[in-house]
Amino acid sequence: MIAVLRRLIIISLLFGIFLFIQFVQVDAAAGINPKTLIAFGFAILASFTLGEILSIIKLPRVIGYLLIGMIFGPYSYIFLTTDILRVFNFSTLDNLSLVNGVTLSVIALTAGMELKIEGIKKSAKAISLIILLKVFIVFVLITTSVFAVSSFIPFLSGADWRIILAAGLILSVVSIGTSIELTLVVAEEAKAKGKFIDLILSTAIVKDVVVILLLAVVLTISTSLITPGAGFDINLIFDLGKELLFSIIFGAAWGGLIILYLKYINRELLIFIIAIIVFGTEITTILHLETLVAFITAGFVIQNFSKHADDVHHPLQKLALPIFITFFTVAGASLNFISVSNAILLGGIIFIVRAFAIWLSVSTASKISKETVDFKKFGWLGFLSIGGLILGLGIVIAERLPGLGDELKNVITALVALNIFLGPVLLKIGLAKSKTFEPIADDDKNKETISASIESIADSKKVKPKPKEELIFKEPQFNDERLNKSLYNILFRINKVLKDFEHRFIYYRGEQSVELIVHVTERYTEEYGRLRQIFLTPGTTAQEIKIKILEAKKVFAKGFIDLCEERKRIEKNILALEPLIDEIFYSLVDITDGLQNEYLIKMEPDWFEKNDDDSWRGKYWKYKLRAIEKIQKLFEKKYFSKRKISYRNLAKYYLVGESASEILETVNLVGSERLTTLRKTKSIYEDITKYLDELEQITINEKDTPAVAIILIDRLTEVHQQIVNELSIYSNEINRTTDEITGRLYYALASPFNRFIDAIKIAGTYKFDDRKFRYSKIFGKSESIKNKALDSIRFWVNYYDGFLGLFEKEVYINKLNSELNEVVNISLVNISAEINNNLRL
Repeated sequence: MIAVLRRLIIISLLFGIFLFIQFVQVDAAAGINPKTLIAFGFAILASFTLGEILSIIKLPRVIGYLLIGMIFGPYSYIFLTTDILRVFNFSTLDNLSLVNGVTLSVIALTAGMELKIEGIKKSAKAISLIILLKVFIVFVLITTSVFAVSSFIPFLSGADWRIILAAGLILSVVSIGTSIELTLVVAEEAKAKGKFIDLILSTAIVKDVVVILLLAVVLTISTSLITPGAGFDINLIFDLGKELLFSIIFGAAWGGLIILYLKYINRELLIFIIAIIVFGTEITTILHLETLVAFITAGFVIQNFSKHADDVHHPLQKLALPIFITFFTVAGASLNFISVSNAILLGGIIFIVRAFAIWLSVSTASKISKETVDFKKFGWLGFLSIGGLILGLGIVIAERLPGLGDELKNVITALVALNIFLGPVLLKIGLAKSKTFEPIADDDKNKETISASIESIADSKKVKPKPKEELIFKEPQFNDERLNKSLYNILFRINKVLKDFEHRFIYYRGEQSVELIVHVTERYTEEYGRLRQIFLTPGTTAQEIKIKILEAKKVFAKGFIDLCEERKRIEKNILALEPLIDEIFYSLVDITDGLQNEYLIKMEPDWFEKNDDDSWRGKYWKYKLRAIEKIQKLFEKKYFSKRKISYRNLAKYYLVGESASEILETVNLVGSERLTTLRKTKSIYEDITKYLDELEQITINEKDTPAVAIILIDRLTEVHQQIVNELSIYSNEINRTTDEITGRLYYALASPFNRFIDAIKIAGTYKFDDRKFRYSKIFGKSESIKNKALDSIRFWVNYYDGFLGLFEKEVYINKLNSELNEVVNISLVNISAEINNNLRL
């Protein structure tokens, strides 16, 4: 509560400062109006503060930015009945229009970099179905709704059916759109990663291009409907197609230009990114190209056709916060509440119908494309927001259709006003639900829910969280710029080696472990659903249930036998990673081979100062150093003492020699993690078998009890919850272990690097003993440990094979027991039935 009050006081103080500056009446001395600069500063600070307040109560920060724009915008007098709070007038908003253009370019570039060819291929079916169904359902429902309520809408009441149809078609196109900018901002704030948000964002990007094309077609149709004698203008479609084509070509070229700069220059990235975005925005405006499409293409090219996506992403993150704050504050201030109030009835109806149409289309498409359960249930929440693009289309509609277009623009403004606030909130709810979606014990679709939960974990592992251990690298801070630059270059190259090894080895193995748990989950849920259905079937006897339980044991055993065989093949594939182990060792050798042999740097002042804690040797060394410097300065005033650093040898000693054993430890940890996963898989099988034995025993003990099915279903529910919890715990442990191994990997090179820095600090002084560094044995030590790492991989493969063989043997024995018991029980049932028949005769 105190934090909220403090932030509200900050906003009040900021507004007070603004009023004071307004009172002083500063005149413009240059081209930029100082009031615009004041409003710009106020927008960033006040919006950021209110965004922080809303984040405390779990609302998206972007709502705070929009609210500041509304409260202090030119239309605030409508709901506040006073204009005393007006900070943004129309002139200020016009002056800030450049920021809007740049922001859309930043958003488009960021969005394009979220599009990965691999992900698009995997989700192509879902994206296509969502868009096709949404277009069809939205057009049908929105157009029908407009016809249904037309008599209650002033500008449509009594109008010809052609005009109503034109209005319905145009509002349908508008309703298809989704705000890329709002989706990105909320996703960044929630740190959302994985298939759920990727599918929403990819669909939104493709859909916006579809909206632009559809609008051209619908505007041409509407013109022919409204204007008698006007034909279908096919040239408009061709012109738009040509515009989009040239936008894509320009975007690809612009992306290529960025890649070339990063490849051959790669300096002052923040300034370069700002310049390239501003110039690109202006060029697309001059050439009448689609800025959104051009920069999405540029981002797509950078992400998929270069290795520099991370280099661009970092400066974009620095730009994002102030630009997004300004953009959404201006968007809130630009909402014309006069237009909203005039069209709120039709806008509200369209809002409700649109929400239903989106839910219907997304849920239907998800079921057809067999998406995860979390997306089936909550994916539609990500498509409700509408933003800047649709407002821009509203202006185009007003220009193309005088009269009707102006009325429709008001409806569009009302629709945007409703969605721009509710959209981010609902998206954040959807993201939260997708993260926390857990399987429910009594749900008939339990298999899907558990699998979706595990799959969400698997997706999240494909994107590396930033480990805390990455921050333990010491920062070079010497008084020699050349030395600092070289050390930073080493640090940069080490991080590239680490990230490559992490993604290709650690997370690759982690994903395989998650897939194993998912596979086990699918096996379990299928049999659980079948047993549950049998227990709930009226009239099933205890003996029949017992036979089905034995059959389930047999099915489980066969499934785990197949699983063991499959895992044997998969585990042998780890041998293909041997070149990667070679590569990390040779990369470290390569990093150090190109270093300067020695550095002579100025002696730091600390080495001249007397210290009571110094040893007698240290005191003598410092005394001699001071004396030599004083004598030398008598002959050369600019003389200063230097110390020599055996730079390359020290780097090899620590980064090649000392790091080798740490890397070996990381390789062993990865091997140990997989063995732990296999043991947990075996434990799951043993638990399932034990629980099925319990259920079988209940059928024997309670065979004469009429309510035996109820007893069994209660116990099955308890067992199910225990298995689900066990699977969830194992999945979380895999995630945690993978992160711990990642941290250990960073430590493996951070520790030698830090000791290297410490050695440089004392090199060339009395504290440094060069004799303890056996430089000649470094390469031999590294080679020896590298061979141990390769041997370790082969050892783990053999160990896995032996473990899986013993596990498979145990499962075979259980399978034979189940088959034997099943045959005996079926025979007993048949004999019993035959005896009963004979007795009746």
